[in-house]
Amino acid sequence: ARIRALEVLFGAQLFERNKKGRTTLSPQGHLLLPYAERMLRLSEEMLNKVADKVGHGGVLRLGAAESVAHTWLVNLLDVIRGTYRNLAVEVTVDTSPRLLSGLKNNDLDLAIVFGSTASLPGVASRLLYRLPLVWIGSPKLDLPDSIPLSNLRDASIIIYPVGTSVHDNMLGMIRSLNLPPERVVSSNSVATMVKLAVDRIGIAALPAEMVKREIEDGLLRRIDLGWSPLILDIVALHAIHPDNPVPAAVIDLAGEICECHGHAQAAGPQVPTAGWYITSAA
Repeated sequence: ARIRALEVLFGAQLFERNKKGRTTLSPQGHLLLPYAERMLRLSEEMLNKVADKVGHGGVLRLGAAESVAHTWLVNLLDVIRGTYRNLAVEVTVDTSPRLLSGLKNNDLDLAIVFGSTASLPGVASRLLYRLPLVWIGSPKLDLPDSIPLSNLRDASIIIYPVGTSVHDNMLGMIRSLNLPPERVVSSNSVATMVKLAVDRIGIAALPAEMVKREIEDGLLRRIDLGWSPLILDIVALHAIHPDNPVPAAVIDLAGEICECHGHAQAAGPQVPTAGWYITSAA
């Protein structure tokens, strides 16, 4: 009845039903989708302004990429605990593609990931900061401090997993230089990538803050290859639910932590952004 009332109001069919009985948005419905999502986002913001944060209970299902879990996630959890005393938090640490899938399937309330966020209907996302990647390798590798990537024929190259924008960018460069594909080692674990680099399996491109201790201890060193892969974008996303303002508010807290603690400053320029944007299906 509500859908029919909307269609009468707008004078257009907003939904279509195919032969299998599945309902999808019509072309007119897709035109209205961004406006509906903006209204939902505004409703969330209004509710968040007047809501009693201490009184919020239940469970918050938070997903975080490993790079975040190894750096500032503990700071966020401390702030959540102090702000929402009756809220339990379930933390999932996984690869960004899997976290995005969990958000899409409603297995997570919010996710903090890196790389491309793709387009997810009904999802609000915020760029928290950006991390430049640096090439690192073991001092025991027989490599000079500076060597063109095209001359890197003997050492393996450790890269991010399939499905991430960093992986695609690095693999494209490697192929363009006709480097041996068998030299590429892909891993979905940042800790594993660091361990492989320390154990002289190859060189890797990682955020400087992730390997700061290993560099200080002499286990790793920076190597200039004359080319750097994509900057790593750290993005927070949550599904839009007007009756639950907590995920959006927690992402605001994450943004404040990133700006106040400056945990990424050592890795290079940080680009905080206060604005939100909503992704929708094309």
